[in-house]
Amino acid sequence: FTPDVIQFNRNLTEWLIEYNFYRPHNSLNNETPIKITKVLPMYPSGTISCFNFLI
Repeated sequence: FTPDVIQFNRNLTEWLIEYNFYRPHNSLNNETPIKITKVLPMYPSGTISCFNFLI
């Protein structure tokens, strides 16, 4: 824990990068989340774009 917000955000960002890009996960067959998402098919969200409503 650090009371410095800027340092806290730096630490959190470093941890998130480590967790999602480099750390294997047992639930993902010891792959990283980023590797898994690269091979998953992408589906449209079904959310209407706000650009459709711009004048």
